[in-house]
Order: sequence, then structure tokens, then C-alpha cells
Amino acid sequence: MEPYDVPVVPQFRPAIEAVAARLAAGDLDALVHAGLLAPHAVAPTAALLERNPQPLAPLPQDWWQNDGAFMFPLEERGEWCALLPLWTADGPCDVWVEVDLHTEADTVRVVIERVFSRASPR
Repeated sequence: MEPYDVPVVPQFRPAIEAVAARLAAGDLDALVHAGLLAPHAVAPTAALLERNPQPLAPLPQDWWQNDGAFMFPLEERGEWCALLPLWTADGPCDVWVEVDLHTEADTVRVVIERVFSRASPR
């Protein structure tokens, strides 16, 4: 683990789980409407999800304990970035999400920066 990489802390987990559940449901328009996904990212994200061999599933209860899930601070105080694999019914898959985590007072906001595949090209 890098010096600034830390496990995803409890304060951010519910918001990340909600975004991952919408991705698993293919509810990209709702993510755009909520300001959590940029409109220009819908087509490439949908194409990536369609190419995934298995449909995504909501994150399991202990997803944050996966070695690949971590967060690190951004330059602005209180701002973080998290990187984690998304899941299928069989476990973590090659589709990952990078999200920015924002806090203001007691409010947490998760914004998808990118959804990408870590699968090696065929």
C-alpha cells in the first residue's frame, strides 16, 4: 500500500454503494440527472458495461475489504478519490470505477470520474 492509500472509510461507503448499485442496474441516466456522471460518459460507460461478460451486481457488504479498494487524498482539504473494482455475482470483476469523494459539513457526495476495464487487451 502506498503511503496515502487507505481503505475506504465508513463515512463514504453508503454513497459509493448507491452509485455502484445504479451502475449495476444500468441506470446511467439517473446518475447523469443526479450530477454523478457526466453526460458525455454515458455512451462509453454503457458500451463497457455491455462488453462485460457478466452483469454487474450491487457491492457485497464487505466490498471495502477487497485489496483493490482504496482511497487517497486530493489536493483540496476534505476531498478524496477512491478506486475500486465493481462486482458480479461471482465476485470482483475487471470493470473498475474511480470516484471523487466530496464532503461538506455532514454531506458526502460521490462523483464518477471514470469507469474502465483492467482486462488485458485480447
